[in-house]
Amino acid sequence: MKETQNRMTLTGAFLLVIVCFLWGANVVSIRISNQGIPPLLAATLRSILAAVLLALYARAKGQAFLMPGGERIHGMVIGFLFGMDFLFLYWGIAFTTASRSTIFLYTHPFWVALGAHFVLHDDRMSPAKGSGLLLAFAGMVFVFRSGIGQLPEGYWIGDLMEVVAAIFWGATTLYIKRVASSRPIDHYQTLFAQLFYSI
Repeated sequence: MKETQNRMTLTGAFLLVIVCFLWGANVVSIRISNQGIPPLLAATLRSILAAVLLALYARAKGQAFLMPGGERIHGMVIGFLFGMDFLFLYWGIAFTTASRSTIFLYTHPFWVALGAHFVLHDDRMSPAKGSGLLLAFAGMVFVFRSGIGQLPEGYWIGDLMEVVAAIFWGATTLYIKRVASSRPIDHYQTLFAQLFYSI
């Protein structure tokens, strides 16, 4: 029994490392693709391919992937927010480095926590949570103030665009949390709406 649990723990840890690698490689692959494909075209192609694959997968599992008629306006809002996230993500990487893009993009939890205080009634900011967020944000700013001399010209444009991408990503998360919790919408429909309407 204990050996099986250890094996499952190791397998879970290995899969988590792979997921982290893929998430980290995401921005690097976008940076590479930007050299041969215009950023907006690459983002559009990514959403089209992902939407088709998700629709095929959902259909094979017998799951609905289109939102019910009365909920499609929410799908459009989710898709718009997600599309803006990808617009700034892909375009911003053309101006700054992949490592900076990754860090600024992953300020997403900061914006979600901040926005949740105002949007979600059961997720208020506490003094401890607020202090932790401010310290994390200050640490990120401090780390990335160093080494500015080696950065490409106009890097701050890309940095700012990645922060805007993170804000739109956070807005997408908050909107989905608020809408999906009170409506008959599942994760297939939410993800498909993100991909389809972002195109």
